Amino acid sequence: MNVANALRNLAVNRQNANVIREEGGIQVLIKVLREGNVACQPHSAEALECLALNSQNQDVIREEGGIQALIKVLREGSKEAQVSAGGALRHLVVSSQNQATILEEGGIQALIKVLHEGSKAAQAEATAVLRVLLLQHKGQDVVRKEDGIRALIKVLCEGRLDAQVDATAVLQSLAVQSENQDMICDKGGVQALIKVLRDGSTEAQAHAGSILRVLAAASQNQGTVREEGGLQAMIEVLQNGSHVAEEDGGEGVGVGAPGRGSVGINNDI
Repeated sequence: MNVANALRNLAVNRQNANVIREEGGIQVLIKVLREGNVACQPHSAEALECLALNSQNQDVIREEGGIQALIKVLREGSKEAQVSAGGALRHLVVSSQNQATILEEGGIQALIKVLHEGSKAAQAEATAVLRVLLLQHKGQDVVRKEDGIRALIKVLCEGRLDAQVDATAVLQSLAVQSENQDMICDKGGVQALIKVLRDGSTEAQAHAGSILRVLAAASQNQGTVREEGGLQAMIEVLQNGSHVAEEDGGEGVGVGAPGRGSVGINNDI
């Protein structure tokens, strides 16, 4: 455990990261995730999270089966290890090759499991990965079939503010399909979106406003929006000067990759 912890600390330095890669350290860390002591997995996953900031390291992680190992941690690992495994996938998902591997290896199902059962920190990492995947129009059917919409709505109600931003962005991507609109309404999404309008960040409010606009286009949803206090919440947003929510025209406001961390950017540390 101490060795994995030491590698985690050393991996934040670029020179150290290069040596770790050149000496086969990435392969060793992946093996620990697959076969090692459960107590070592959080540190190994965190070391891979640091190493995954580098594009060369990303290639090695993918080629050596690291994405599969990280997904396994999401399914079976401790809550602590899930956070770092999700963080590593958040860095890896910027590559189209890595996106394909995540999808092929059941990554969406594992991420949704984290939304249902994981810690709030792990949920934040999982929603960030899902946001990038769905931005590329990948995996929408899987999200729906795996009860991901209900899981995302749970994050709106209970998750961290940064996770709420990504969860609303994912739901906005999903809401373009009519069957997803029905499921959002059936799973309590209208109430959760109204809560975001009242309590969420400006960016989350923008996404929530866009989704409610789409949902309210169907007459059967208008009564629900009204009865749940949606009109009052919208008026309050405008009164409070949230021009982002006011000006959003649908797909234009921030459905793209999350701004936090390194998602959307390949940093060679």
